[in-house]
Amino acid sequence: MDSSSIAGTSAAVLAVAAMSLATLGRLQRRYAGFGWWVGAMWAAAAGALLTSVAPAQGPVAAMAAVLLAQWPLATLAGLRRFHARMDLPAGRNLDGAVAALCLVAAGAAPLARADSGVGPLLGSAALMLSHLYAASLLFGGAEGREDFALRLLALVMALVGLSPVLDAA
Repeated sequence: MDSSSIAGTSAAVLAVAAMSLATLGRLQRRYAGFGWWVGAMWAAAAGALLTSVAPAQGPVAAMAAVLLAQWPLATLAGLRRFHARMDLPAGRNLDGAVAALCLVAAGAAPLARADSGVGPLLGSAALMLSHLYAASLLFGGAEGREDFALRLLALVMALVGLSPVLDAA
């Protein structure tokens, strides 16, 4: 299976998950943060779709990288709204700074010269930072009834964040 078909399959899975989440939101009461989660899921699905049809370099690939890198950070923003009383470490200002850094780096990676080797390194760094930052906050702040669910989400984010390391091995 080549990488474009994997990205296409991922896009389909993410779109089904986003549609399920959006449908659930239409049937039940929406809580603070819900729009962030649904939007993050749809954006990630769009990023995976673009990855499956676009070349690895260029502006379309840059847009795809940004759409994929936003998922943990937008999800974290939604969780901060949903769990407003939970004292997650850091704060929204640091979240915004990390988001800006990650999204600029992710967008710049596919625009780097193909022969420089900087692009893949920059892309991997952006992916790792965005996912591991969000995961570390969720691991550090989860307490009470939501402890298990938040730690499970943090584990997923950490595994995705470590995927460049696992891919290199």
